[in-house]
Amino acid sequence: MKTRKIWIARHAARYDCENKQWKKWTQFPFDTPLSAEGHMQAKKLADSLEEGSLTIISSPFKRAIETSLHAARKFQTFIKIDYGLSEWIDPAVANKCTELEPRHPHHTPEIDSLYVDESGYYLQTQNRADMEDRAGDTFDRLISRFLDTNLLMITHGAPVVAIMKHVVRSLPMPPVCSLQEFEECENDASLILRKQSDVSHLR
Repeated sequence: MKTRKIWIARHAARYDCENKQWKKWTQFPFDTPLSAEGHMQAKKLADSLEEGSLTIISSPFKRAIETSLHAARKFQTFIKIDYGLSEWIDPAVANKCTELEPRHPHHTPEIDSLYVDESGYYLQTQNRADMEDRAGDTFDRLISRFLDTNLLMITHGAPVVAIMKHVVRSLPMPPVCSLQEFEECENDASLILRKQSDVSHLR
């Protein structure tokens, strides 16, 4: 019986949690990069993934893309940016700057410029129920769209919780750079949960 792995990861440690002053001078305070520790975490996550064909799909936020880069370089593949995996834009922060720093292809050649995002979402504010629907629908869409490879989805805490609630059960907020792993059986497309909030790769 042929199986494949589907991994859902929360991005690694963010720079603004290390440097509290960063948001005061940056033009894009909602789009923090990773810290040095975060890059080390992301490399360990990438190194923990099994060898084989891999499709990487990331939230458009810089912290998720930078987490994805380590896996893209290890597996020598591209990163597909899908807004359906975006952070939750709570209406409570709607009056703050929620713009993302523009991406320049020559700075990040690992990004797949030909990928067509079918989410229909672009950083609109959402209540929790709408965010959970968006995350669950994105998970279903991506596992149906990419059938022949292992999948790695890099997203954020709230969408991870929403996806896990959608697929199996509710889940407390997962640690940064934690991994959820499903095994999908080809004959019936059933999903078997193998890891949940796993951070063993960070030790």
